[in-house]
Amino acid sequence: MVRSFLALVVAVWFALPVQAVPKPEEQGKGESPAEKTRKALEQPHTVNFEGVTLTAAIDFLREQSKLNFVLDRAAIVNMEISPEDTPVSLKLNNVKLRTVLRSLLSQFRLAYVVEQDVVLITSEPVAIERQVQQRVSVDFDQIPLDKALKQLSRETATNLVLDPRQAANIKDTVTLRLEDVPLEAAVRLMSEMAGLRSVRQSNVLFVTSKEVAAELRKEEENATQPVNSNPAALIERLMGGLR
Repeated sequence: MVRSFLALVVAVWFALPVQAVPKPEEQGKGESPAEKTRKALEQPHTVNFEGVTLTAAIDFLREQSKLNFVLDRAAIVNMEISPEDTPVSLKLNNVKLRTVLRSLLSQFRLAYVVEQDVVLITSEPVAIERQVQQRVSVDFDQIPLDKALKQLSRETATNLVLDPRQAANIKDTVTLRLEDVPLEAAVRLMSEMAGLRSVRQSNVLFVTSKEVAAELRKEEENATQPVNSNPAALIERLMGGLR
């Protein structure tokens, strides 16, 4: 079973703090910080930004939602964006906060990633890398792969997708105990135990057959354009394009 609550530690990675993995004794104590943050991002909000800076807009969202928004200033400066001087324009009425955030950040080719109780605003490549490389601890004892993936996805607020074409063929359960490992590595090992493979498609970890995984990797190597990071579009392509 995945540990639910994470203790906050101070560490430097991309010049920003990250959270520690949950302790064994903390399992089963309700929603993880990432789950709570994800739910908060689903709440409706109304914004009317006109002539305000990006920093001011983020401050407004922080105050309204009580979420801990953090700007990855190193990555943003590398993109030649000055949050204190960059004006934004956005008007949305009663839409989910995640929609507000994406609409706001897409104007500057920025993205966000949920890291437990922190919403980190950074460049899209950094957001994807930090999401799939976040540290996790797992303790599964003969758990079906689909249930293990769903639980891990929920508790880390990440996109872990099991290919439904393979689900019926899975006979082996997952027995695995890991401490403080990257999410992508944990999913890879879980998949191997069930006779499958995991492949990263932007911000989605897709668990499928060896053959499909190899085909997807080959497609990505040959691609001339970056993969779309929209989870819904990616999943639709994965489910429909490789039949």
